[in-house]
Order: sequence, then structure tokens, then C-alpha cells
Amino acid sequence: MPAAYTGSYARFTCPSKKNAAVLIGADCIVGDEVRFELRTEDGETTAWLMNRFDAVIGSLSKEDTHQLRIRQAEGRSIRILLGLIAYSETPEPGQYWGEVLIFSHTPASAEFVDPFIDRVATALRQGVRPAIDLSESDLAALEANPQQWITSGRVPLPQIKAGMAVLKSRQSLTDRLVEQARRGNKGCAVVGWGGLLIGMAGIAALLKFLGVF
Repeated sequence: MPAAYTGSYARFTCPSKKNAAVLIGADCIVGDEVRFELRTEDGETTAWLMNRFDAVIGSLSKEDTHQLRIRQAEGRSIRILLGLIAYSETPEPGQYWGEVLIFSHTPASAEFVDPFIDRVATALRQGVRPAIDLSESDLAALEANPQQWITSGRVPLPQIKAGMAVLKSRQSLTDRLVEQARRGNKGCAVVGWGGLLIGMAGIAALLKFLGVF
């Protein structure tokens, strides 16, 4: 019988510079929930990731797509969180990519798994990367304390190599201000967009240093 819960980190790749502009912008924040859509072209199915505004930000590998199809066929609930945004010079001419956290669970376990996923999202925004591949004892502890328990294990950032830059690994002050502005705080809107321009200028300078443009 399939496990009641599965959780894993997965890498995705951004298909173009146009999509990358969305990925590194204010509409993609670490800890955000994203959705996936299965699309079949030339007989091959790919899981495409969309941000909360339904803009495409990347695609998963064949293996991760296959696993999503299996979990979906089993009738599981699937939730995905944005965990990391990065850029690498290789393969040429450079590639934007990132990581997502993929959770799946049976409907019966939603009562204690969904609050856990929400806490993981909060941790990601703070720059903490919790381990989410839970053991049976972890699941028992979670079920016993569904509103507070979170794993003590951590997943390290990918190894930084030459020509690679991690662009987002936590929620920045600018991100928080933009979020508050979206919720109707006009004062934060002015500050947030000003900070956003500064943040984007910093990212542009970093990418220029790496030779992206």
C-alpha cells in the first residue's frame, strides 16, 4: 500500500528569459505555493509549474513528472512550494532554475499534513529548509501534535559552483512589503515598489557580473 504521505525537494528549469523575468520578479517569492499542469507534446508529458498568478515559471524533470502522475492517479492531494531560485552559466547560454518542495498525501491525512506544509512555507520564507521526507516515527509525532510539530532535519542549499548564483533563498524585506501592499496597505505599496526596484537593480548587477548580459 502506498505511504499516506510523501515529501521531496525537486529541481525545475525555466524555459526562457521571458519566463525568467517572472521567476526573479515580485510575483515569485520563496515559500509561495505553486501549481502544476501536465501537458503532453510529441508523446511526452511534462509537468509545468505556474506561480499564483498562473504564469509559467518552469518545468520538472521526466522522473519528477512521472511521480506526480502516479500520485495524481492515486487520488492524492498534491501541494508544491517554491523553495529556491538560481542561475547557472552552464549549459550555455545560461539557465535559470530553482527548487520546489513537493508534498502528496491521502485525503485522510490532510488534517495533520496541511498544517505541517503551512509551517514549512513559513520556515522557507525565513531561510530555513526543513527536511520533508518524513519517517514513520515523524508522521506519528506529527499526527500527535498537528498544530506545532515540525521536523528538526534540514536540507542544505545546493553546492555553489563557479558561474552559479542563488538569487532567492528566503523572503526578503522587499518581498514582505510587496505582500503587505497586495493586502491593501498603501503605505507599504510605495515603500515596497521602491524596494523592489532596488532589489531588481541588485539582481541585474549580479547577472551582469556573471556575464548573462
